[in-house]
Amino acid sequence: MDNLLEWLFSKDQISQLPVRCQRTPSGGRGLVLIRDIDPQTALFTIPARFLLNRFTIGHQYPLSDTQLTSTQLLSLHLYLHRHDREDKFWPFISSLPEEFDTHPLTWIIQTRGSGLYPIHSTLLRLLPGSARRPLNQVADRFQDDVDTIRSYLKSARIGKWDHPDSGLDVDGFLWAWLNVNTRCLYLRIGQTSSMVEDLTLCPLVDFANHTGNPQLSSQFIPNYSPPSLFNPHVPTEPLSITLTSRGAGPLKTGDEILLEYGSHSNTTLFSEYGFVLPRRSESDAGDIDLDDIIQDMLHPRGLLQGVLERWNYWHNWSIHTQPLPAHPSYRLLTVLRLICLPAAAHASIVQDSQSTPSDPHLPWEPSADDTFDRWKATVLGLTDSISDRNEEQIRELLASVCIRLQELSHTTLAQLDEEPILKEKGKDGWASYGFSCVQELWTEVRDVASQVHRSVVRGEEF
Repeated sequence: MDNLLEWLFSKDQISQLPVRCQRTPSGGRGLVLIRDIDPQTALFTIPARFLLNRFTIGHQYPLSDTQLTSTQLLSLHLYLHRHDREDKFWPFISSLPEEFDTHPLTWIIQTRGSGLYPIHSTLLRLLPGSARRPLNQVADRFQDDVDTIRSYLKSARIGKWDHPDSGLDVDGFLWAWLNVNTRCLYLRIGQTSSMVEDLTLCPLVDFANHTGNPQLSSQFIPNYSPPSLFNPHVPTEPLSITLTSRGAGPLKTGDEILLEYGSHSNTTLFSEYGFVLPRRSESDAGDIDLDDIIQDMLHPRGLLQGVLERWNYWHNWSIHTQPLPAHPSYRLLTVLRLICLPAAAHASIVQDSQSTPSDPHLPWEPSADDTFDRWKATVLGLTDSISDRNEEQIRELLASVCIRLQELSHTTLAQLDEEPILKEKGKDGWASYGFSCVQELWTEVRDVASQVHRSVVRGEEF
C-alpha cells in the first residue's frame, strides 16, 4: 500500500490524505476516514496519468483484425503485466486482489472438466435458479473474451506472444478479468454509452466498497478534456477523477467511504461482484427472477414462446418487494395472462402466427370471445384485463408459484445446513463466505415470495 501511495502522491499529499486503506468489519479492504470531515469534501484527486483505460494503454497494443473492447484491453494488460515490475502501472497492479476464490465465476471455471473442487460444485448445485442464469451469462461473457484474446494474441504479436501457438493461461486471465469486472469505474466517454467500453480502473478509488443506500454513497467526479472544435464526436479523455465524501450527515473518524455500484439485486451483485448484501428483515427490498419456473409452465411451449418472442416479452419475469405492495413485474403478469388463456385460444394463436406490437392484427374492438385478441389488447394498453376469470386465474397461479418458492427455500436452507462437504470443510475461509452467500440468496427467495404471496392474499392491485 505504501508503494501505491508514493506512486500517486507527494509526501505532503500523503500526509494530508483523510483516508487510509485497511481491513473493514466485512473482512475485506476498504477506505476508512482517519479524521472527521464535512459532507461533500474532496478526499483526493487521481490525475489521468495514473488511470488505467484505453487512453493510457491503448497505444501499447497494435491494431489487429481482432478489435478489443475496453474490458478485453484492460484484462489483457493486467494479465500480461501482473508480475512485470517494469510496467508503468506496476504499483497499481501489485495492489490489486491476489485471488477471487469467493467469486462464483471462479467456481465455474475451476470445476469445468475437473472433479477436484467438490465444494465449488456443491455450492453451484445449490444456487437458486434465479442466480444461475445471470451467473451463466457472466461465464459466457468471460469465455467470449477468452476466445477474443486468444485470437488477438495470435495476430497482433505482442512481446513474448510473437508465436501464434502461444497459449493463454485461463486461470491467470480469470484473475485479470475479474479485477476489471469488479473494480472498474463506469465513465461516460464520447457520444455513446457502452458498459464494455466506458471503463476505467482508478487506483485508490477502487478500494471503496459497495453500499445499497444512496445516502451513504460517496461520489467520484471525472474532469474531462474539452471536445475538439473540429470533431466534437471524438471521445474525450478523463483528465482526473476526484472522490468526494457523501452529502448527508457528519463523517467521523473510522467511518468507511462507500460507493453505490448501482441499484442492483443480490443476484446481480453475486454474479458480477461475488458478494451479497445481508438481509436485515423479511421486508427488505428484493427481487427474484422466475424465468426458469415460468418457462416450465408454458404449454404448448413452442407455441407460447413464439408469441412472447415476437411481442418482446420473452424472459425477465420477476417478483419484487419494492415499491410497496410487493408485486409481480408487468412482464410476469403479461406471460401469466397468456398461460391462463383457455385451450381454445391456441387455435387463434396458430392462425395469428405473424402478429407483432407494430402489426398486431387486431380488430378495432376485440371480441370478448377471442381471448388472444384480448391478450394483445392488454399488451398494447388498450384494455386492463382479458376477463375477470383470467385475472382470478393469474392470481391463483402467482400464489401457487410463491408457495412453491417458499417450500423450496425452506428445503434447500435445511439441506445447506446438513450438506456433508460443507459441514466438513465449509465453515472457514472462502468456503464459509461462499456458503453464507448461497444461504442469503435462498433467504431472499423465501422472503420475496412470502411478501408477494401476502399481497395476492390481501387482494392488492398490481
